Amino acid sequence: MPFRRSLLVLALGCMAALPACIVQYQVPVVRGEAAPEVRRDGDSLADAREREMAAILTGSAEQRRPRLAWNAILAQVARERARDMAARGYFAHVAPEGLGANTLVERAGFALPAAYDHALAGNNIESAAEGYDSAAAAWRDWMGSPHHRAHLLGLEPQFSAQSEFGIGFAQRPGGRVYWVVLIAEPGGR
Repeated sequence: MPFRRSLLVLALGCMAALPACIVQYQVPVVRGEAAPEVRRDGDSLADAREREMAAILTGSAEQRRPRLAWNAILAQVARERARDMAARGYFAHVAPEGLGANTLVERAGFALPAAYDHALAGNNIESAAEGYDSAAAAWRDWMGSPHHRAHLLGLEPQFSAQSEFGIGFAQRPGGRVYWVVLIAEPGGR
């Protein structure tokens, strides 16, 4: 009996330490939906700047997609991407650990189509901007880039089927701002 108690105490101790070991981008998932603690932070476009960007994205007269729906998992990953860049002071489509947006959303529980790039650094879904204080300024910059423009407005076949989105905004303390828009086609439904 004492051995079983010791084993139970050890198991409980390991389980208590587990959350500290979870990789920052692995959002908990329950039956294909974001877990309750994620929904609290990601069940709406909580930040005014994220709402402003969503209004531009979904309301653009040039938007070619018939519909765009907000997705909690994409929103959580977009926020984490923006926060990570702000916290660590880098700007790239691939995190310093070599992980791209496709890998991050799949690890969070969002299934992407088989045709997407499934390499660790793969990205078929992310537009990111640094240094623009307003959503309108970031949007203008993206509209000047043929690839970002095609992604955000669904101008090419590879992007037009992307119907779910998430937006992240973060500001480095006392400085730079970071925007991340993830738009993806659900693949595993």
